[in-house]
Amino acid sequence: MSEAAAYLLNATGDLGLLAFAVFLRVGATMSLLPAFGESNIPARVRLMLGFAFTLIVLPGAQPYLQPVIDQPDLWGRLLFTETLAGLARGVVIRLFVLA
Repeated sequence: MSEAAAYLLNATGDLGLLAFAVFLRVGATMSLLPAFGESNIPARVRLMLGFAFTLIVLPGAQPYLQPVIDQPDLWGRLLFTETLAGLARGVVIRLFVLA
């Protein structure tokens, strides 16, 4: 791990990794949503909406993700599964709305 990443992880603690994991799921979902994932919405607007939804979801997700955050050997698996779950949720919602 680089020195900058180690400093950032120490400065934010577990909350930074938790927020990043939630943002991966929310961002992946939002990229495929019918209204928010379209190309006519500017990327900055989508990014800010992703951050806003992350802040909304973060307090509810913390009790469920905290046991995984406490085990550093599972961080890679956590980030991969959060992204995959967000993509799956986005695809299902897109198919449901477009059907």
